Order: sequence, then C-alpha cells, then structure tokens
Amino acid sequence: MKGCPAARRCAALALVLVSATGLQACVDALIVGGVATGVMLAADRRQAEVIFTDQRIEFSASSRIGEALKGQGHVNFTSYNYTVLLTGEVPTAQAKAEVEKIVSEIPQVKTVVNELQIAGASSAASRSNDAYITSKVKANFLGNGKFRPTDIKVV
Repeated sequence: MKGCPAARRCAALALVLVSATGLQACVDALIVGGVATGVMLAADRRQAEVIFTDQRIEFSASSRIGEALKGQGHVNFTSYNYTVLLTGEVPTAQAKAEVEKIVSEIPQVKTVVNELQIAGASSAASRSNDAYITSKVKANFLGNGKFRPTDIKVV
C-alpha cells in the first residue's frame, strides 16, 4: 500500500466512514444543541453576546466555587445581564461571604445577589421537588397568556 496513492485514499475513506458511524450520536447531539441554542437566542430579548457572557459567568462561577467549597454545600448560579443570583446552601457565614467575594471578582459581573442559606446541602430529593415546583410554575405562566414565559426566569 506504500506505493499506491489510490489504495491509501480508499483506506482513508473507509476509516473516515467507519469513524463517522461511531460519531452519529455526537453529530445528533451537536445538531440538537445548535437548534436549542438558536431557539434560545430567538426567544431571549438580550443580545447574543450578553447571553453568552452570562453563560460564561455561570460556568466560571461554578468552577471557582466548586474548588473553594470542596463539596461542602450546594450553590446555584443564575446570571442575567451580568447580575448573578446565588441560591443554595453553604455550611457557614464565612463560606457565604467567600462565595459572594469569589463570584464578584469574575470579569464582567456587575452585581451579586446573595440568597445563600446557611444550612447543610439539600438532598437530591429536595432539589427534585424544587424542579417539579418550578416546572408547575412555568406551566401556569405558559397557560396564562398574559406575557411570554421566556421573559422571566423561575428559580
């Protein structure tokens, strides 16, 4: 196969085709993710740059706080127009203040609203119940017809 360019091309094509079948799920996920992002951008009144910056802020906050708390506590981050809402539980007042300080130092964060509770981390069952309540609230807003549910964030 060293001296035959056509054979090398055929082998390369076969390798690509075999690899592509294994990546089908990845391609599907990429397409679905792209469609979901497009729908989100179309439904949101914020500019795309602001949406992506808010997402970056949330990701950065999650990474930094995960390292700082070392598994003690449970913190949620919601960024909207560069304002970050902190919800969840932390073990001490010192941890609550530290989380707020760390998040406020993330580039482009304008304001931090700290609604953290000093308590043990909530259970998965409790968070699941919260998600259920959130979905019921969103469903009620959807059926209301007085405003667009995409204009609010239920936390």
